[in-house]
Amino acid sequence: MGSLPRHLRISTRREIAWLLSGERVRGPQLDLYWRPASGPMPRATCITPKFGHSSVERNRLRRRLMALMRQHLLERAGERRDWLVRARPGSYGLGFAGLEAELSGLASRTGGGGPA
Repeated sequence: MGSLPRHLRISTRREIAWLLSGERVRGPQLDLYWRPASGPMPRATCITPKFGHSSVERNRLRRRLMALMRQHLLERAGERRDWLVRARPGSYGLGFAGLEAELSGLASRTGGGGPA
């Protein structure tokens, strides 16, 4: 587990808007967007709106999602995609295992052969 290195993160508004116009699968608490990788390596980011939660809760959710994206999306063999996970209001109530189960399920629905 751990955060994403800077070279694997998507951070500009332009790239985020580009990903939001890509393919998407929706789950009860998360939305997963993707497009073919824009560079030599797959990259990822997440959007965690406040939804009335504190910055501590928001940062905790962001750290968990980034660790899970690294494990379940960026380390998938043979896939070169850029990824974006958007948290929905109920995602704040999920623990690490719940987030992992939902993200893994969404990843398996992307047509890329399932999680690593």
